[in-house]
Amino acid sequence: MTGRTEKASPERTLFPIIGIGASAGGLDAFKRFVTSMPADSGMAFVLVQHLDPNHESLTAELLARHTTMQVVEARDQMPVEIDHVYMIPPNKYLTIHDNVLQLSEPVLRRGLRLPIDNFFRSLTETNMESYNRSFAEAIVNTIHEPLLILDKRLKVVAASPAFYTTFRTDTKATEGRSIFDIGNGQWNIPTLRTLLADIVPGRGEFNDYEVTQEFPDIGNKTMLLNARMIERLPDQAVSILLAIKDISKQKIAEQAFIGAKNTAEEVNQAKSRFLAAASHDLRQPLQALSLLNRVLTNTVRDPRALEIIEKQTESIVSMGELLDALLNLSKIQAGAVEPVVRGFAVADMLVRLKREFELQAKEKGLRLHVAPCSVTIRSDPVLLDRIIHIFIANAISYTTEGKVLIGCRRQGSSLRIEVWDTGAGIPADRLESILVEFHQLDNPAREKSKGMGLGLAVAKYTARLLGHRIDVRSTLGKGSMFAVEVPMGEMSNPVQTGLTDSDAATVTAPAQTSVLMIDDDAAVLDATCLLLESQGFHVVAATSGAEALSLLASGELQPYCVISDYRLPDGLTGTELIQRIRGTLKRDIPAVVLTGDISPEAMQTLQESGCKILYKPVRTNELVLTVKQMIGKQDRPARGAEK
Repeated sequence: MTGRTEKASPERTLFPIIGIGASAGGLDAFKRFVTSMPADSGMAFVLVQHLDPNHESLTAELLARHTTMQVVEARDQMPVEIDHVYMIPPNKYLTIHDNVLQLSEPVLRRGLRLPIDNFFRSLTETNMESYNRSFAEAIVNTIHEPLLILDKRLKVVAASPAFYTTFRTDTKATEGRSIFDIGNGQWNIPTLRTLLADIVPGRGEFNDYEVTQEFPDIGNKTMLLNARMIERLPDQAVSILLAIKDISKQKIAEQAFIGAKNTAEEVNQAKSRFLAAASHDLRQPLQALSLLNRVLTNTVRDPRALEIIEKQTESIVSMGELLDALLNLSKIQAGAVEPVVRGFAVADMLVRLKREFELQAKEKGLRLHVAPCSVTIRSDPVLLDRIIHIFIANAISYTTEGKVLIGCRRQGSSLRIEVWDTGAGIPADRLESILVEFHQLDNPAREKSKGMGLGLAVAKYTARLLGHRIDVRSTLGKGSMFAVEVPMGEMSNPVQTGLTDSDAATVTAPAQTSVLMIDDDAAVLDATCLLLESQGFHVVAATSGAEALSLLASGELQPYCVISDYRLPDGLTGTELIQRIRGTLKRDIPAVVLTGDISPEAMQTLQESGCKILYKPVRTNELVLTVKQMIGKQDRPARGAEK
């Protein structure tokens, strides 16, 4: 029988071990065998013969006369060497383990002595151990990460070079030891012990168990452990592969990334708060200026003074438009805008935009037409509204006669929302540049009346944020078309706003024609009251939601219309206050919300409120006209009903 073992040297050279058995009369056969074998065969031979247990054996001495190989009688714990012959001594059992011969007292089995069977069995086991070791080393030497091979008793059979390098240990301190004993017990981790104990009889594997352990020589390590049980032929021996991935640097990088991300989010939140505050606080004085300027227009009669006031009005309007564009663009570029995408009917948005621009188009003598469309689209309604708003505003601004058409057309799974005008058109080589900040056509003198060239840049960045595509086409002398492509989708759950239809049906006409005005900014409040009073309205002012509700609770005030700032000092928003006022009055009173907050969250809330929204600085004629229209749609109370 043949086995393979390793030479007991640093090189660990493999060589065959040949086991030969013979009966008591097999001496001549042994002589012929050793005579025929070369002295440098590269093998070792172990001869096992049935010998008389009561007499010494001269077999080794006799065989040595027939070969130049070393022939010796085996001794206990004798290492097996290459090109040697070993003879079993009488009255002993001979076994081999890990390249070492071992002698033991014979065990009688029904009077039989079985030295040959006993040796061959041990040689087979040694052969399998050598095979197992070779198998293990073949695996671990090809793995560039720390890897342990354990036997079913969880002792280390082999380890990869990366294990020794990473954990600064060696084979002597590792192989043959329980995994829980190596490294002075540093791997004796209760959860790992449980996981490994479950592998052989149970699941057969575990994955990505993360453990952090302190090692005296290498410090703190965070590792991912993965284990698999394998059965190998021919003996179906069980081995456990334990892969160890050092993720310490990765965890440090993750923590650094999380820290940087949190810092970036804090910076973005700070930017958002700053931009929101700037949006509101900068618009407040502009709003007061605009309102007071209109009051001056109504009271001054001197032509020269009126001319100055008109130029002042143009400057205020330009300041407001520039502020809007700068803040919108800054928010998008700062990452302070988070889209809220949902399904909604495109018709609702287009009808609202038509109402918003009807007066402006009419003042320029243009026809504004919206083609019906029943498609549901999927986008952020506030941000998409902003894009279409810019397209329509530009179309009206750059069209002197004719019309502006807003229409939709299907294109695959998307809907193109298009704005057509009959303006002067854009040269083909300028179509790309008009989307660049501060770029304008035919305005070399930077006339403020033609804007600042930021609107289309805002539209471009907003569309990019939403993942929508913008398309521009134009023909000189005929007009232009601006379009945005939006994916079609299903309607999201509708938002309930205002009073229900059944509530509105029971509303009776109010008894008074007063306008209730709420704003915590004294300058804006006074200017708005002066403007409305100059137009013949009776205005009751309140500086907070609580004050407004207190005035209504007495029952003496029955306003015809409510105008409220969006940001109020007592924890209420303007939309929330209007809902409370409607509840107090038990009718769906017309309401206008004035706001300088252009954040997507605020704009979403405002659009869903069911109120008329005007963004600061509000054009004074738009505010006056809005109030007049709201009051005009209701039945006038009888003369004298007002106190």
